[in-house]
Amino acid sequence: MLGFMVGSLAGGTLSDRLGRRPVFLTSILLEATSLLVVSLSSTLATVYVSMFVMGVGMIVRGVTGMVIINEIVPNRHRRAVGILAMVSESLSGTLVPLVALLLSDWRWISLASSVSLFVVSFPVFIFVYETLKWLHQTNNPGEIEKVLTKIGRINGEKPCVENQDTPEETNQLTTKDTSNQTKSYNYLDLVKVDFIRRRIIILSYAWFAADMAFYGLTFNANHLGGNRYINSFLTAVVEFPSHIICYLVVRKYGCRCSFIFSAIVTVICMVAVPLMQQVDVWASVACAMLGKLFTTVGYTVLFIFTGDLFPTMMRTQAYGACSFMARFGSILVPYILFLGSTVHQSLPYVIMATVSLFAVVAMFFLPETKGLHLPETLEEARSQDRHRFQCTERRDNRNCVNNNTVANS
Repeated sequence: MLGFMVGSLAGGTLSDRLGRRPVFLTSILLEATSLLVVSLSSTLATVYVSMFVMGVGMIVRGVTGMVIINEIVPNRHRRAVGILAMVSESLSGTLVPLVALLLSDWRWISLASSVSLFVVSFPVFIFVYETLKWLHQTNNPGEIEKVLTKIGRINGEKPCVENQDTPEETNQLTTKDTSNQTKSYNYLDLVKVDFIRRRIIILSYAWFAADMAFYGLTFNANHLGGNRYINSFLTAVVEFPSHIICYLVVRKYGCRCSFIFSAIVTVICMVAVPLMQQVDVWASVACAMLGKLFTTVGYTVLFIFTGDLFPTMMRTQAYGACSFMARFGSILVPYILFLGSTVHQSLPYVIMATVSLFAVVAMFFLPETKGLHLPETLEEARSQDRHRFQCTERRDNRNCVNNNTVANS
């Protein structure tokens, strides 16, 4: 978790300075290499250092990957692709109990994980390009032309980049204000602007609450009774329907309303778990699995929602800050669960439910982003506050710019 915290802060800064693609690819290789070192390590100190490095690489990969999805996928498909990315994470979670059952030795488990990451890095290197939004903000028209040329070569035509900036828009921005376009932001900028400060505080707490509920229900699976491998497998399997639910409710009601709904159901399930333990073990397991399902819905929504609320050059910092605060929730989980075995078995669920309930209340103070395009500037992000108390659909008015015209400009 310490590696997660360091990676959360470092990932945003590095991807803004060096680019999304190189940081994303490097994080995958870093994670794979550290797992390989773990499998070959002979001392406990080597394992500790390698796990720390792995944590850094893992969280940088997750944060940067979500930013890449937000910036390269057209607006109408962005949420669907973001949820699909979370599905792939859930798939890996279902394989962990199976791998642990077949490969009981932790060295072989680490080696298998390392090999899979090295394999994944090849298609990433070939097919993932630098995002046009980052290139626009850093005023790099030469690289923009190269990326568009590669995309056109693969598609067999000149691509139509929908809901993204184009070189023509970049030239307009440069004419208006070149200094603002090339300005780089840091984490302190998140608290300098009033509405950005409010958003980052609320979202950081929501991530903290979601992380606590997610890992609390996951880590407590072995204490629910029954086979620990089956329980671990079930906690991962329930994430698949959660992504389907997430897609449906986000598409219909937007991110904010979806999180509020999922968090309320999660609270109800967490309160029901200790009550059902007095009745039947499997009833308690069912409540815990249902709670895990809906807390996964909320967690997935937060990954999408966070990127919708911040301008391009603040987006990775926002993800990094929220992810950093979320780690405090997961760090506290073992101590909260310990209270269940020393004080009262229902106390951990009461604590986690209370924390999640406050997140529900706080979420009402954020705007709904359904139907809005991804903000690029502070002014565009500020304009979202007009929709703070709405859940109705709004169409993005941006038009798809034909790159043939852009090339001529």
